[in-house]
Amino acid sequence: GVKTGSTEASGDCLVAAARRGDVQLIAVLLNDDNRWEDAARLFDYGFAQLGL
Repeated sequence: GVKTGSTEASGDCLVAAARRGDVQLIAVLLNDDNRWEDAARLFDYGFAQLGL
């Protein structure tokens, strides 16, 4: 699931969840102009750290 938002004070924000097998990760990005690309990188990193 994904929730986006943007305000002048907070900038572009994203809360996202991703699942591989039985593992679910959640990413929270605040004031991030590249939130979609950065979220994908965070998920790739997180799953790689878990050997998935």
